[in-house]
Order: sequence, then C-alpha cells, then structure tokens
Amino acid sequence: MKAMRTVMAVAVAAVFMASAPAAAVDFHGYFRSGIGGSGSGGQQQCFAAPNADYKFRLGNECETYAEAQFDQSFYKDKSGLEFNYSTMLAYKTSQSQDYEALTGGANEIALRQIWVGAKGIPGLGSAMIWAGKRYFMRQDVHMIDFFYWDVSGPGAGIEELDVSIGKLAISVFQNHNGQRQMWRPELRLYSVALPLGSLALGYTAFIDSSPGGSNPDPDRQEISHWVNGQWSAPFAGGRNNLTLQWANGSATPMSPYPSWDRTSDSSQFRVVEDLAINPSAQFTVAFTATYADYKHRYNDDPAPDPDFYATWNQATQFGIGARPIYHFSDLFSLALDVGYNSVTPKEAPAGGNKDARTMLKITPALLLHPPPGPGGAYFTRPEFRVFLTYASWNDAAQRDGIFGQTACATGGTVNGVYGCEKNGITFGAQIESWW
Repeated sequence: MKAMRTVMAVAVAAVFMASAPAAAVDFHGYFRSGIGGSGSGGQQQCFAAPNADYKFRLGNECETYAEAQFDQSFYKDKSGLEFNYSTMLAYKTSQSQDYEALTGGANEIALRQIWVGAKGIPGLGSAMIWAGKRYFMRQDVHMIDFFYWDVSGPGAGIEELDVSIGKLAISVFQNHNGQRQMWRPELRLYSVALPLGSLALGYTAFIDSSPGGSNPDPDRQEISHWVNGQWSAPFAGGRNNLTLQWANGSATPMSPYPSWDRTSDSSQFRVVEDLAINPSAQFTVAFTATYADYKHRYNDDPAPDPDFYATWNQATQFGIGARPIYHFSDLFSLALDVGYNSVTPKEAPAGGNKDARTMLKITPALLLHPPPGPGGAYFTRPEFRVFLTYASWNDAAQRDGIFGQTACATGGTVNGVYGCEKNGITFGAQIESWW
C-alpha cells in the first residue's frame, strides 16, 4: 500500500504541475505489454540460453514493463542559465491478470532517476553540471535489450565540456553495501571525429573504501578498472557501433552493480557489434554479434557447485542475430528475428556439465506502426506486434535446468511446460512504445 500511495502522490503532483499556467511538465517514458501463450499449453515462456547475459527480445518478452519520466524547468533567464529537474519511476508486472499490485512476487516498482542539471553557466559553454540519481549516457543493443556500457546510479558530474578533439564528461557514482562504500569515478571522452564516424573512450575506476569493521576481504582488489572504446559510423541510412570492453576486480560484471570482494584474478573481455540500417524505404535490418570471456565474475571459487554458477561465474559467451524487416506500406511491416546464443563454462565440478549451452530462437512478426520519420523505420514507435516464436536448445542447456528440465537427464519428475522436449513454440501480441 505504501508503494501505491507513492505512485498516486507522484501522479497527482504531475497532473497538478501540468495544469499550472507557469509550469510546463514534459512527460516521457517507455512501456511494453501484451499477451502470450505456449504451444504446449500454459503461459508464455521466454527463451534464453541458461545464464546468458541477454535474450533476443522480439516475441520473447513475458512481462509488462514501463518507465514514466517527468521533466520540469526550475529556472531559466535571458542569459541562457537554466536548472532542470527530472524524475522517473519504473514498474514491472507478470501481466497475468487485471489487478496486479506493484509490490510482491515478481511485481516491482523502482525509482530509476531523480536529478537536477544546470546549463548555460557562464564560462562553461554548452556544458551541464548535474547531481542526483540518473541514467548516464547508456549504450545498448535494442534488439537484445542489452545495456553493455552503463554506469548509471547516484552521482554527480559535468558533461558536454568542449575540448579540442571532442567532448568530455567527468562524473562520480557510488554504491552502498551495508557499511561498505564503492566509489565509481568515470572519465569519458566522446564525439571525437574520425575520417569515418566518431570515437568514444571511457575509463571507470571502482574504488572500494570499505572500513575494516565491515569485514571486507583482505585480498580484494581495492581499485578495479573498466575500460571502454566505441567506434560509431553512419552506414546505409543507419549507423554501426563497434565496442571493445575490458574490466577486472569488482568491475568485472561491467555494470553499475559492483561485484564486491573480487580479486585481481577476476576479469572480463567483451566485444559488442550493433548495426541498424535502412538501405531502402522498403527494407530495414538490425544485426548484432557479441563475444564475452570472463572469470570469477561473482565468486572466487574456480567452479562452485552446482553447475549453475559455473556459467554465471566463468565462461565464454557468444551471440549472433539479425532482424530484417520488410515494409510493405507506411503502416505495416513483416519482421523476422533470428538469434543464436551459446554459453560455455571454463570449468565445472568434477563430472559436471562442461558443454556449451546453446539456444536458437526464430520469430516472424506482423507489425503495425506510424509512418517512419527521418531516422528510418527500425526505431519508429508505437509498434503493435503479432508474433510466433520457435526456439530449440541442446542437451547441455537441458541438463543445466532450462525450463526445469534437469530431471530429464536424471530420470526424475519433470513439471515444466515443455516436459523433456528440446524445442518449443510461443505466440502472442504485444505493444511497445517510447516517447
């Protein structure tokens, strides 16, 4: 009830501000929701290789998720000085019925952003000083919903500083864990012009300043490192992003959430390719390929039991997929989303499951959307979808417990939707939008 009262208070405040003559509130957001079922009977299942960092999302999302963002200008004068406020609430439900409380079970509500930025400051040009909790320059692959370069969280900094070769952002973020503190300062140089495209470089330090009384691991790496390099280039009516990443110690997961007490033996290397092009008015293509090699991401044990942690903690991951879309009118399109994942443990308990866990997923979908704008049809929203998804997985994924199928190898009772079958079908309809 407390969460619901919070939501209502925010909503009422937003309506009040929007109706006030002197206050123009900007409303932004994102949501997806729909219905779906399994060809074997029962609820829709989402297909992903066990412990893969992402899934191919078209026709493969099993929840309602939304973000509501409200922006307000606090102050603006003739000189250009302006203070802006932004806040965002997010919620997720299992889309199982009409009334779904936003807390309890799989349902959640979260404060994602609340921050203030000041720009037009004399002597700083186009730069903005900011503080609060915010999404910060996040980089993602849309077709797999994978935020691979994301340092978001509570922080403060300055961005859009003009330097001779591009733009500079200097920020500091933090995380708490009981009495323990992790500082995450980041330096990012971006919009560096190249003969073809542009370059962005980033360095984030994870500084564990935990007091001795909080019992930190004495062998932990107190300063860990995360390095990113991204090349972006226009291509065939769209763009291509290629990113190389390396991290160690507590930064090994490459996310805003540090893995506490990691040693210098923890590390990860990752390559992310993201292509979205519009070669013609009738044809759009998205393509992605990723490779990751990591060890001791969350645990120092080389092969903790059970096998589940072997791929979560030490493995190589590979994924490749494409989403070609044929636009047979301004309003209707036909998409085919095809993706393949494999997760291969580096080590496993004696006699454990050491083979690559693989997943192939194929989704044809009929799309309804507004006429595309200048950016092309791939990112045009809102988008209604009717989809049919087929997926298949291998013996190693089955033994690793996908859809509760571990018992298929041991002879026990299997209660999952697909029994001991190593393939399945789902179907449904979905709406996705952002604004």
